[in-house]
Amino acid sequence: MKKKHLKIARKKVWEKIEPFSHMNFHFPKNGWVKTIREILSITSYQLANKLNISQASLIRLEQREKNKSLTLKSLEKAASALNCRVEYILIPEKSFEDKFEERAKKYARNLLAKTISSMELEDQAVNESDSKMHYEMLVRKLVEESNSEIWNDM
Repeated sequence: MKKKHLKIARKKVWEKIEPFSHMNFHFPKNGWVKTIREILSITSYQLANKLNISQASLIRLEQREKNKSLTLKSLEKAASALNCRVEYILIPEKSFEDKFEERAKKYARNLLAKTISSMELEDQAVNESDSKMHYEMLVRKLVEESNSEIWNDM
């Protein structure tokens, strides 16, 4: 994706995800497949038949989901057999724009601290207002350019 489109893309994706950002999804202790199967009074034998697998395979599938090692493909098949659908989503802790700006600020602080330290050694100290101005300009530039360097020290 071109850098000039990244800011717009971050905003559009966040708009889709934001309604879910305040929700807390609690994973049932036995997994969704077994929980839904049981509340619908579907036996493991019946669901296994619908999935064209053995009853033992269904029990393993439910155990893999419980252990969070089930593939999305298998989960989608089981969900479909239960007349459900899988919605797969990553929910960030804060908006992409906020996270990007936060990282840009951290990167700018670290970069300018090195520069200021070097300048002080050469007896070319920068006053605080100039330092703040350079910091704000650098942050704005990093955000506007969607500079990937801000993630180098992850």
